[in-house]
Amino acid sequence: MSKYEKKLQDFLESEENWDSYGAPKITTESIESARKILEVCESLDLDVFPGPMGDGGVSIEYSEDNNKLAFEMIFDINPDGQTVSFGIFKNDELLYPEGSTTVDETIKVYLKVIKNGV
Repeated sequence: MSKYEKKLQDFLESEENWDSYGAPKITTESIESARKILEVCESLDLDVFPGPMGDGGVSIEYSEDNNKLAFEMIFDINPDGQTVSFGIFKNDELLYPEGSTTVDETIKVYLKVIKNGV
């Protein structure tokens, strides 16, 4: 079982208006897509931070700062669970263009970035 499973389950069990600003429930579809991305992160032993989004989706963030390099990846999984908006930054410079794509394509980009030794 993933170390993120409890957190994902908590997101799934959230009620309408969980943020007190009228946010919808987190969708099952976005949770399932988040699981796919989190499995890859976990297999690479990366500590990421999943969080609920105000539109019913899930956000996954990773950052690394070792005084020489600040690296950040943000994946926002839309409520439909099918599309992911992402941005990958290195020292505050956009490394990969922000855009929207499928979960599988997002994982490919993510692995390419990690493999190339950001």
